[in-house]
Amino acid sequence: MTRWNIFAFIPLLLFLFPPQTHAAESMHIEATVRQSPVPFPLSGKTVLAYEISFTDPRPLHLELADCVVTNQAGTTIAHFDKKALSTMVKLPDEREVTDKAKQFSGILLRPILFLWLSFSSEQAVPLQLQHTLTFTDAKGEQKNVVVPPAKLADAAPVVLASPVQGSNWVATAAFANTTYHRRSLLLIEGKNYLAQRFAVDFVQYNDKGQLFTGDRTKNESYAYYGTPVHSVGQATVCSVYNGVPDNPPGEFPDRNTMTRESIPGNNVMLDLGNGRFALYGHLIPDSIVVKQGQHVKKGDVLGRLGNSGNSDAPHLHFHICDACDPLQCEGLPFALNRYTAVATAVPDIYEQGYGMTSHEPMPEVLTAMPDLTVMDMP
Repeated sequence: MTRWNIFAFIPLLLFLFPPQTHAAESMHIEATVRQSPVPFPLSGKTVLAYEISFTDPRPLHLELADCVVTNQAGTTIAHFDKKALSTMVKLPDEREVTDKAKQFSGILLRPILFLWLSFSSEQAVPLQLQHTLTFTDAKGEQKNVVVPPAKLADAAPVVLASPVQGSNWVATAAFANTTYHRRSLLLIEGKNYLAQRFAVDFVQYNDKGQLFTGDRTKNESYAYYGTPVHSVGQATVCSVYNGVPDNPPGEFPDRNTMTRESIPGNNVMLDLGNGRFALYGHLIPDSIVVKQGQHVKKGDVLGRLGNSGNSDAPHLHFHICDACDPLQCEGLPFALNRYTAVATAVPDIYEQGYGMTSHEPMPEVLTAMPDLTVMDMP
């Protein structure tokens, strides 16, 4: 969802030790890869994007200082030092994990290490990943924690038609390791989920390279507001949610009034088969033209792009995940079967409202979308 990235935590007191015992000698840190990585194509490379969750080391007066990644043969394929890890780790905060919070909140139960490995065409993509995490205490004493090996998923990313059509569409908060989508874990029924791991927010520049003209606080000032959104393939509508009002641009709805159901706004979910589901979020109220159980084909109109739910600007939130639930699922990578990259948008696209660096059109085939790519969709 648009610029929504909330996390929280409770200290894990279970692992506290008597003060006279050295932390580096007595600590017990558990770590695990959250989900088997699915290789996907991006900008001419093959990428693995995944996470490691681990016991909070702070009650032990320890910190993560090093991470080495090896393949099935024991060959090092990536190494991250303390400085690099400082930008890759999300720590829980101090909010209490109440029974109510366990039902639905932005609380993070354990620290998460976000990994993003890229392999060129000359490099072999590993079949299995092994990680060694090194923790240090205040005296510099070290302890290595070996994470259980993780095999890559057998499935390839699903290849889709575009959910929107036309020129100058911008893939915001798209495939990258630092976007708000990539880091947006949610606590639902006592478990953290990362539905938005590979989500994209689609907005569109007009022919002058602007997001809006006139009053930026009116949805109608955004020419792409109300644009039809299309089925990305043959599918069955597995869920429809309606009745959430559009927001004025620049304003999020009151956090106290939002629910797990209303956060994606008016939305449609498609069952694409093989355990893959597509979410179309933040649609205009009453614009949805399909019903649950309806069969659709590639290109069919589902509804119209809006600004409902947890959103402060018109856009289409789109992601693929492994269950017919907008948030209680795990995000999966996908690729578009055809688009032409024509430019790169400015990082502060929502604030500035215009700006991109044009380049020679670069047709891409079977690829995911780098963050801020401006593209023409067939």
